[in-house]
This record gives sequence, structure tokens and C-alpha cells, in this order.
Amino acid sequence: AVALSGDGGLLASASDGEARVWSLGSRQCVRSLACGYGLSVAFVAGNKLVAVGTKSGGLQLYELATGELVHENASAHNGAVWSLAVEPGGAGLLSASADKTVATWSVVGEGGGGGAGSASPFALLPYVAFGGLLLGLAPALLMRL
Repeated sequence: AVALSGDGGLLASASDGEARVWSLGSRQCVRSLACGYGLSVAFVAGNKLVAVGTKSGGLQLYELATGELVHENASAHNGAVWSLAVEPGGAGLLSASADKTVATWSVVGEGGGGGAGSASPFALLPYVAFGGLLLGLAPALLMRL
């Protein structure tokens, strides 16, 4: 999985056990993130965070500046998270899963550290969940956000 940052300067990639953030200018890895089996990736919150969707149905948020896991929802979906899309403005996130659902998430917080086991400065809060096959509706859904 790959995603470009909003400013086009970074690329994120995800695979089994690791996500990486690459500088497109230098073509160097600038951050490695220990994650689950990553199937999808996106930059959110004005490129401050990297979201990873996992094979087990989880969503993980990493702070780009530190590489810290700042939020994890291990049961975001009941199947693999195949795709992530970012709402215009970067504060919202859509996740599409093998469980045949699309969920929308609000990224809240100010940043500055935290970790998976502590009171995190960031969180993913579900604000709408859609069930069924939405392949034909996905573009309209993205434009409404």
C-alpha cells in the first residue's frame, strides 16, 4: 500500500509489520513505523499523522514527527482494512473493509506525544458507519465529506 502526503513531499508505504515514510526529494526513508500487517495507509491531520489499516481489521495512528503509535483501534472492522481515503482538509478518514462496510472516522486531538497505552493526544472517533456493498456510492460519499 502507498499514499502521498497532502503537500506531495512524502510517500508512505505499508507491508507486513512495518510502515515507512519516504522523502520524495531525497528518496530516503525518513521514518519507520512498527505496525500490524498493513494493507492500507494514509496521511491525516495535515500530514502530522500516518494512519495504517491492517489485515486484522485494525486502524493505527502514528505521529509522523516521533514515529510513536498514538492511537489504535484493534477492532475498527471485522475484516481486513483494504482501503483508506482522507477527507478534504485531512481531519476525517474513510476506511473500507473486507467485512463489506465503509466507516468514517474523525481525527481529533492536538498532538505532541502519547502512546498506545497512555492518554493519547489523538483519537479516531467513528461518526458514521455504512453497511453493504457501496462500490457504486463511494465516489459520491467522498464528495459529500
